[in-house]
Amino acid sequence: MSPTARAFQLMSSVAINGEHSLTASVSGDTYDVRAYAATNPNGGTALLLFNLNQTASETVAVALSGQTTASTVTVETYDKSIYDQTNAATPVWAPPTTSTINSPTLPLTLNLTPWSMNVVIIH
Repeated sequence: MSPTARAFQLMSSVAINGEHSLTASVSGDTYDVRAYAATNPNGGTALLLFNLNQTASETVAVALSGQTTASTVTVETYDKSIYDQTNAATPVWAPPTTSTINSPTLPLTLNLTPWSMNVVIIH
């Protein structure tokens, strides 16, 4: 799947019919980090986090108003290292990486890899 298609694939986890946007804010590096939030159909919250820095990782703290725990957090990441595989001598259309954190404490600290698009689903 092409890099553009991967971006659309990740967005489909956030932009869901019937859900609505929420206020998201960034403190700290507001130049390289962008944050967007929406409700999620299973009663959770979906975040879309971008690290626009092409060479350096960015650490972010994710907090939800009035919430200190969650049952699970799923993080899908499509970043520069995955994208660069499409430019290899033999191109690879690699999927995003996915990780799950069970019973996390909020605020949650995440490391956004260089030039990355990250979908975080909190339940």
